[in-house]
Amino acid sequence: MVFANNYNLSNNNPTAPTSPEIKHRMLQKAGVFDLRFTETMRHDIESYTIRGKKTTQKIIGRAQIYFPIIENYLRAYNLPEELKYITVIESALDPNARSSAGAVGLWQLMPATARRYGLLINSQVDERKDPHKSTQAALKYLTFLNELLGDWTLAAAAYNCGGGGVQKAMRLGNGTDFWTIKAHFPSQTQHYIDRLACAVYVMNFYEDYGLQATDTDYLMQFTKVATIYNELSFKQISQAMDIPIPILKKLNPSYKKEIIPDSTAGNYLILPKMKMTSFINYYNNFVVTESDSVIRG
Repeated sequence: MVFANNYNLSNNNPTAPTSPEIKHRMLQKAGVFDLRFTETMRHDIESYTIRGKKTTQKIIGRAQIYFPIIENYLRAYNLPEELKYITVIESALDPNARSSAGAVGLWQLMPATARRYGLLINSQVDERKDPHKSTQAALKYLTFLNELLGDWTLAAAAYNCGGGGVQKAMRLGNGTDFWTIKAHFPSQTQHYIDRLACAVYVMNFYEDYGLQATDTDYLMQFTKVATIYNELSFKQISQAMDIPIPILKKLNPSYKKEIIPDSTAGNYLILPKMKMTSFINYYNNFVVTESDSVIRG
């Protein structure tokens, strides 16, 4: 597509925002991030809103499920709400996403980082796929990076290339501002903040491009989480709660064998909110013994 001098991003839509409008709107939503409109962003925004329209609408639909979960932990940890947009560029908000390098989950955590922040990865469980536990781990990691580097934009860059990579760029560029030292980052990281800026912009203004959320099963949009300690299979839960197994798998992707194993520390079980009270009664009356830990609403 050929761009006009005012960088209107869609020749098919004369009302599409121009570059100055995009820049203004982006700054409105940037929060703690130092985001800037660049030439590269025109292509990225077009990828989200035109070429990748179907995928973007799936992401918007997934945001209805996962953004509320992430936002709850951001509030609990007193962290900036804008951090949630990292999941858009990391995984397209897909908890089952896996990179060629071995990163997994909404936050695309590598095994060593995941284990460092308390996540379990074994033959039965990969907690990087758990939206609750992985979010807690990722936010602890981002907090560490921000404390190390003193800046949320640099912390986001470090999420891509590591804290050491950012410190090296700071030394080579003799600066502490991402845009000043940008040329000293790996090429992927140079583009990372541009992609983050696009995600922030598109997730807030997608309706201006005629996009809407792909329909999401209502059972997945309103959920609660319980900590359970006894082994339970998805089949047992499905039969007792009348919840289809495919829904249980989508809500609880961290369990590899459709079985929640015994755990003295406790495992998370995510269920539709409307089913949680009934499940707690079932668990406490039919699953636990006197020596076990009961769960409460």
